Amino acid sequence: MKKNKILLLSTAAFIILFLITALAVLRKDVRSLVSDADKELKFTSVEVPSFSSLSIPANWKVKVRQGRDFKIELAAYGNASFIPAIDIVNETAVLKIDTTVSLSNTDTVYARVTMPLIRTIHASEGAQIRLENFTSDSISLVLCNGAVFAGKNNSFKYVSYKTTGEVYIEINNIVAD
Repeated sequence: MKKNKILLLSTAAFIILFLITALAVLRKDVRSLVSDADKELKFTSVEVPSFSSLSIPANWKVKVRQGRDFKIELAAYGNASFIPAIDIVNETAVLKIDTTVSLSNTDTVYARVTMPLIRTIHASEGAQIRLENFTSDSISLVLCNGAVFAGKNNSFKYVSYKTTGEVYIEINNIVAD
């Protein structure tokens, strides 16, 4: 009877060890695939003056982070080039970026935005915004049909949302002052 228990426990330990090893290898493979996808995109920096709000068109994936300087890096598959523009809306500088080619519904444009302060994010259909490690007193989100907003490790005193249609909002680790 004792030999059966030892054999059973050894087998269970071996299976658990095998599963843990397999999951670690799978995680490494998935991470390398994700990093390879990012390496294929060549981000180009675009000069812009200061702004405090973002207007994101459809089919854009944007990562926003807080930094001392204004910096925008853009990338897309194909031959798209970008036309950044600052529009003044209600005395607020809003960054709008258009492309020189028309994008199909399946084309995605990628952007990495660094800015010291953000007041408003307006996202159109299919836009995906990821806001990480941002500290500010308030933010206003305007999300339209199919827009996705994800936030992680941000600190805001006041957050307002205005949505139209079906949108997805995921916020983790909010610190309220």
